[in-house]
Parts: sequence; structure tokens; C-alpha cells
Amino acid sequence: MQEQNRRQFNRATLSSLLTFSLLETLAAEDLFSAETKSVTGRWLTDLHDLGKDLKGEKLS
Repeated sequence: MQEQNRRQFNRATLSSLLTFSLLETLAAEDLFSAETKSVTGRWLTDLHDLGKDLKGEKLS
């Protein structure tokens, strides 16, 4: 894995945070089309579960 400098790390972190915030807002306001609701709902649930596992140090 290539090392990142602080600026690259901050850029990647901010990008991820903004993407997640946008998706979470769109899901909360029910703004996804019918075709994408099931896919995005599953994806957000999986992402949430992954975050909980990471916080609980259950990942290997």
C-alpha cells in the first residue's frame, strides 16, 4: 500500500465523509428512484454494519 501524505489523507477522508453525508441525506429524504432504493438501502445498511464492526474492533 502506498503511503499518503497528510494532504492526500485529508482529501480522501473529506471526500468519503461528504459522499456518505450526501447518500445518507438522500436516503433520509426518500429521494432515490424506485430502481435504486433497494440497492442503496442495502449498501447503506452494509456500510453502517461495517462501521459498527470497525468501532467494536470485530474486523479481521
